[in-house]
Amino acid sequence: MGKVWAEGKYLGEIEDSRDRQKNIAAMEALRAAHGLPPTLRKTLPQRACDQAKSFAEAAKLIREQPLVSPDGRNLVAPSVVNSAFAIELYLKAIGFSVARNLHGHKLEKLFVKLPAEIQHKIQAEYAVVADRRGTRAYPVVNMLREKSEAFEKWRYPYQQKGTIAYYPDTDVILLEALDCVCRLLAYPSDSSSPNNL
Repeated sequence: MGKVWAEGKYLGEIEDSRDRQKNIAAMEALRAAHGLPPTLRKTLPQRACDQAKSFAEAAKLIREQPLVSPDGRNLVAPSVVNSAFAIELYLKAIGFSVARNLHGHKLEKLFVKLPAEIQHKIQAEYAVVADRRGTRAYPVVNMLREKSEAFEKWRYPYQQKGTIAYYPDTDVILLEALDCVCRLLAYPSDSSSPNNL
């Protein structure tokens, strides 16, 4: 037997049928018997898009802080790593939205595995965001090529020789464009505009 709780109140028990779909149906029936609406279940593209947004927001929160802590530690690396991971997750979420299961961590390779129409949509949205922010729009594939190793290099900056470049403005613009495209594909019936990063 499984106890079912919803909206902070105990609804009752269901028998565990060992069949996930039957258990879900029993829980939904119990919800309906108590006058509650069906549970909203997010799709894989929606969950991936939301996770990407979480890492993008974490990068934004870090970026908004001074880039050097009071004791002299560099805080750029956590922002870059979160941005790079958010970009990867957005690309994979977009892939899920168009029935492409993308694997790997090289951002440029993930991007070129997307259908050409989706690549164009991302580039077009990037151009719109860049224009709105008063900056130049670069080819997304070129930016992704440069950012492909950011996740690894910025996690271990102490192992790098020389200087590692970081362009926070392009990250912000790219993340906003990817979020917009991701939400349009993952949440096609939701007309709400995404939050700017």
